[in-house]
Amino acid sequence: MNNKILLSIITPSFNSSKTISKTLESIKELKDKSKFKIEHIIVDGLSKDNTINIVNSIGVSDLIISESDEGIYDAINKGINVASGKYICCLMSDDFYSVDELLYVVDYLNSYNYEYIVSDLIFLSNKKKYKKIKNPEKRNKALEMPMNHPCLFIRHDIQRNIGLYNLDFKISSDYDFCIRLLNEYSDYKYINKYCVYMSDGGASDLESFRITCKERLEIRLKYFNKSQSYYLYIKEYLTLYLRVFKRKIWLA
Repeated sequence: MNNKILLSIITPSFNSSKTISKTLESIKELKDKSKFKIEHIIVDGLSKDNTINIVNSIGVSDLIISESDEGIYDAINKGINVASGKYICCLMSDDFYSVDELLYVVDYLNSYNYEYIVSDLIFLSNKKKYKKIKNPEKRNKALEMPMNHPCLFIRHDIQRNIGLYNLDFKISSDYDFCIRLLNEYSDYKYINKYCVYMSDGGASDLESFRITCKERLEIRLKYFNKSQSYYLYIKEYLTLYLRVFKRKIWLA
C-alpha cells in the first residue's frame, strides 16, 4: 500500500446514532478492499446521543473532532482544513457507499490527475430507490444542482484554491460551491458509477423549503441574470410547496 493518503473522506455528524453505523461500516469495507490509503475524518457537533460511542466502537475513523459548530457546512470546512489526502470528498452520516462501484473511482483517482471526478448515486426514499445521474456537461447549473455532491471527489489543491463552503447558506451551500467549481475549473471526469446510497434525510417542513428557495435565489443572482433567477425562484417555490403539501397528506 502507498503510504501517501489518496482520499480523505469527511463525515459531519450530529445525533446520528440511528444511521451512522451503516455509514462507517461502508467506509471500513472500502478501506479493507482498497489498495490505496484512505483517511476518514469525523466532525461531530457535540452529539447528545450515542454517536461518538458508535464511532469509537467501529474504530474506522482516523481523526475525530467533537466540538460545537455552526452547522453542516462549518463541520465540512473543519474537516477540509485538517484533511491530508490528495483528493477530498464528503459522506453524510445517514448515507453509505456502494463499495465495489467506488473502488473503480478510487482507481481513477490514483491513475489520473483530474481536478475533480464526479459520479452518480442511488437516492433512497420511502423504501424506493431512484438512480440520480448527473453529468455536469448535460446539466443546466442555473436550473438545478449540476452534480451529485456526495459523489464529488476534488483534488486537495483545487479545494484549497477555490476556498471553503459559504456559511451564509445553511442549506444550499453545496449548490453555491459546485457552481463556483464548474465556473473556475473544467478539467474533470464524469464516471457513470453509482458510488453512494443517499438517504432522504433532509428537512421536509415548509420553513426549510422556504429557506432553500431563498438561498438558491441569492446564489443564482450571484451567477446568472436577474429575470431568470426570479423566474426559477417562483417556479421552485411552488414546486417545493406542493411537494411538502403532498408529503403531509401522505403522512396523515
